[in-house]
Amino acid sequence: LERPSSTDARVLCAVAGTYTSPDNRVEGAVVLDGKIVRNQALAWEALLVIEAGRPEIRWQKQTPDRTVLAGIAARRATALQGHLLVASGVTRPLLPSPALRRPAIVTRSAEDFAIVESDQPIELERFAEDLVRLGAKQAMNLDMGRWSEGWYRRSNGTVAQLGDDFRATGRQTNWLVLLAR
Repeated sequence: LERPSSTDARVLCAVAGTYTSPDNRVEGAVVLDGKIVRNQALAWEALLVIEAGRPEIRWQKQTPDRTVLAGIAARRATALQGHLLVASGVTRPLLPSPALRRPAIVTRSAEDFAIVESDQPIELERFAEDLVRLGAKQAMNLDMGRWSEGWYRRSNGTVAQLGDDFRATGRQTNWLVLLAR
């Protein structure tokens, strides 16, 4: 949940995970390393579960309850809630949205995932369609807008910025961080 340092060579990628509320709290259900941090499950269809270093985007037909979160916590896993963009290789029904830079976590198989960001502002539905064209089987929207700060480490060790609107990243409450082994 804390801001990672871009000077930490172990950090390969750091992006906003789920949403931050207007009162500066992480939104949705969040489990971090086996501890339920936020038990405010919302009616969002995606649950990103990271267990043994592997991300899995689950399509939640029902809002995850305390029992689901406790099961994730018991396995010392991490989870966060978000909007499902793609399920089983098909775009989900999405409401009209403004054109913004869009980040997502995408899985193409059980062994293959990526963090993807649009290179320009795009509507959410079009972004989801583009993710399917790139081979996404599952995709979950990550936070955007004024929380868009992030970075990734290039193979030569330099840091490349992600996002384009950093006005409120000081209020960002959560990070999805990929570490080198």
